[in-house]
Amino acid sequence: MLDTPNKLQQAHQYIEPLAEELQLSWAQIDALRAMIADAQSGIKRVYADMAMGSGKSAIELAYMEACYRSGAKPEGMIFTKGQDDVLNILEKEAPRWAPQLHQSGQLTHYTPSKGQQSPFMVATYNSGAEAIKNDLVRVPDFIFLDEAQGALSELRQGLLQGLPESVQQFGLTATPAYSYRKSLEKAGYKESYRLPFEVAVARSLLSSYHNILLEIEDPDRRIDTIEMVKGDYDPQQIEKLMRDHSVMEAVKNFIRHWRHPETGETFFQRKGVISCCSVMHAAYTAQELNKEFGREMANGLNFSEPIWSTSKFVGNMSRDDRNAIIARHRSGHTRFITTKDLLLTGHDDKKIDTVLNLRPTASMVLVPQRGGRAVRFDHDNPDKEAWI
Repeated sequence: MLDTPNKLQQAHQYIEPLAEELQLSWAQIDALRAMIADAQSGIKRVYADMAMGSGKSAIELAYMEACYRSGAKPEGMIFTKGQDDVLNILEKEAPRWAPQLHQSGQLTHYTPSKGQQSPFMVATYNSGAEAIKNDLVRVPDFIFLDEAQGALSELRQGLLQGLPESVQQFGLTATPAYSYRKSLEKAGYKESYRLPFEVAVARSLLSSYHNILLEIEDPDRRIDTIEMVKGDYDPQQIEKLMRDHSVMEAVKNFIRHWRHPETGETFFQRKGVISCCSVMHAAYTAQELNKEFGREMANGLNFSEPIWSTSKFVGNMSRDDRNAIIARHRSGHTRFITTKDLLLTGHDDKKIDTVLNLRPTASMVLVPQRGGRAVRFDHDNPDKEAWI
């Protein structure tokens, strides 16, 4: 196993040069220092409670680079990440960070449904212990629990079960003020750093934002008619409602007539993500919006494109295809991406300024996570306003 306190002591000296090279914010530097200091003292489970969009993934990647430069040779690592942009960085850097694991195949990407292999370990939330139990990977030296509160929920305990107490675990969460802090502490985590949402906005780490509630006037098509199942709206009923013709017409009408109250900017000048109830709903929404607005897009631009990973109804989408869609979105060729899950947590594109939520939820975790896609502070546009 890795001599964590000793290696972290060496890694600490690389924070300053890394901060400059990776353009880390003051908050990311502070959090990284605090978490390393606690780990140096022998605490095996530490966490940072940071506002969405304030750089949790950047902390993970900076930590790995600091370990590499200090000469650390981890014998295993797990990232609970599922976002393509972070996976691409890991895939590129893993052979350099841990070449002996890359060559031996011990740095593994494992999912229970497919058993896919790639040169690093990215565990779906409940698969880490299962992978070790089935001898697919060795016991890791450390784990990054990105959105740590999710990994500690009742349905996602599997990642922690069966792992030795000696494994260094770094938790990062973006949902302060809820019960998850207590859940983390109950699981033996010590808070290293806290950055509330209000502070992140005030210190220009996040942009200002506005919330708009889109109301449907038809009493038979209101959200309060949907039954609750396990604390959230019934998924089948909510999708049936959101795919209703009159609801889609209300969405189109909103898009067509929305104007920024001060600048007069239209929806067609903005860039964002549209949260949908399912892969089928995402495909349907993109089709309907392109049919309605496609002719109004200049120079062959797309109004919207759907994105997904796996689906038994419409087939799987390869990572290359997903990356191509994300690239078109980043470049502005596509204005909006419709999606069920992908890009709604952890995706970092500072040009996104709009989130259209067509998947109502009662979850106090998902609401800020979705909104978080639009509040990334854009240094090229410091007056950016997010609309949700």
